[in-house]
Amino acid sequence: MSESSGRWVGWTLAIVGPAGAAGLGLLLLPILGPHILAPFFFVIALASLIGGLGPGLLAVAASGVAVNYWFFPPSDGFGFADQPDFVAQLIFWAMALLIATVCAWSRARRLQAEGETARLSAQLQAMRVRLTLIEPEREESRIPVREEPRARVPAEILPQPTALVASDDPEARQLACHALESMGYRWLSACDATEALELVDRYDLPVDVALIDVLLPDMMGESLAERLIARHANITVLYTSNVPYDELVSRGLLPLGKSLLPQPFTAEQLVSAVRDLIAGRTDTQPAEALVGSSGDQ
Repeated sequence: MSESSGRWVGWTLAIVGPAGAAGLGLLLLPILGPHILAPFFFVIALASLIGGLGPGLLAVAASGVAVNYWFFPPSDGFGFADQPDFVAQLIFWAMALLIATVCAWSRARRLQAEGETARLSAQLQAMRVRLTLIEPEREESRIPVREEPRARVPAEILPQPTALVASDDPEARQLACHALESMGYRWLSACDATEALELVDRYDLPVDVALIDVLLPDMMGESLAERLIARHANITVLYTSNVPYDELVSRGLLPLGKSLLPQPFTAEQLVSAVRDLIAGRTDTQPAEALVGSSGDQ
């Protein structure tokens, strides 16, 4: 789940979750008594872990209002009946705020670790590309002076194909890179269109295959594909998205007939889709793996 979609889910949980917890508490009230607080703590933790501190605080506020109205005296009313009741409500608020803060901090640390992992992966790939480019020069430097130079196969005859993966989903991006590497591609990984174009300019490699998310954070996937096609006429473009194909086409986000690999996908589905696109066999592709046609060749 991307960060933006996680925030929307967190805000939704912060609004709907306390209502569900209150309904569950009222249902179990005759059995377990008035202080049924565990469901509220669970909702607060879930909203904070998925959406962050903002949704967590909203869940705390909504839960506090529901608990005060239904589960603390006076019944079906706001306020407090006596000093112990007031202290109990303060304890609930303190625990709820503590849970929201700790869970939001845990989410922030997790996102930071994922970003650092993606950054290190990009640096590692950049180092691999540099080594690939300088290796022929190192081989030439090892040739003895008195020996005849060894014949080198021109890069135009036996090039190593290059694949570009552009997606803001780090898990899908990592899976795609590993699958393409298993096919013999060296890969460039980018979280948005800007980074993708920077990598292509920096390494000046002929891009053979591009896996592009239809909805990139900074640019539509089709716009990025058009820029890549202008630089690499023989590139094979495969789009991917977690939005259904028909919806993308009806909203004008993806032209009819373009190839789409639905998310989530497996490495086997990606490999099969790329091979079928290159071979021009989109009419025999499984429906669950690829939608559309191979118009992007």
